[in-house]
Amino acid sequence: MMKDAKEIFLSKTFMILPLKLEHSCQPTSTILYSWKLSKIDQETGLFGPLQLFGRKKTFMLPLRIFGFGYAYVQCEVQLSGDAGSMTLVDGYMRIVRDPLVAVITKINEARTKIMLSAAKSFDAGRRGSGTKGLQFTWFCRLAGESFLNVTARYAVDDSFGRVKTNTGCFGYGPGRLTSRKEILVLEMQEMVESRKYIFKLVVKKDDRNASAVYEFTVKPPASIFVR
Repeated sequence: MMKDAKEIFLSKTFMILPLKLEHSCQPTSTILYSWKLSKIDQETGLFGPLQLFGRKKTFMLPLRIFGFGYAYVQCEVQLSGDAGSMTLVDGYMRIVRDPLVAVITKINEARTKIMLSAAKSFDAGRRGSGTKGLQFTWFCRLAGESFLNVTARYAVDDSFGRVKTNTGCFGYGPGRLTSRKEILVLEMQEMVESRKYIFKLVVKKDDRNASAVYEFTVKPPASIFVR
């Protein structure tokens, strides 16, 4: 059934479909294979007509001719000779885009600034292309707070005329930060020592998204004792 369809990433280019078949036949018999496929309408579940794609026991299916969505696969196996017979093996698959991967790394240890990088994020379907085509959104909250029901109208690292409270990373509650860049740079002068800050990166591309979280605790300055 469609709900049990095997999920396949489009970047595979080819899907190898080997057939496991147990049989006892006469030495003079010939086994004939016929692979047929059809794209499925996701809303109705209808498909057809079936297209013939291969006649070998192992078939390499070029996924890109189907694009994204569901497909029905059928293999007809026929045994020639006096004891000729036929059987069908079928199944469903779903061809999907490869996932995005979001990664946050800290790239400095300065006391006055914190710099976080999304440079190691990537599209698993386009390895080697770096962050090309990716969109970045950064969020920040304090430990114990939640991003649920936060407004995205104003960034929380700028006052926008609001009155400060004791919530969020900069006193304006948890939520989205101003930066949309690959590198996030924030001044630490308004952060509270010994508090744990939770940064979240959301990476978007077409209809896909992925996220990563980075925890950071502001350390108090080192004490110096003179004897």
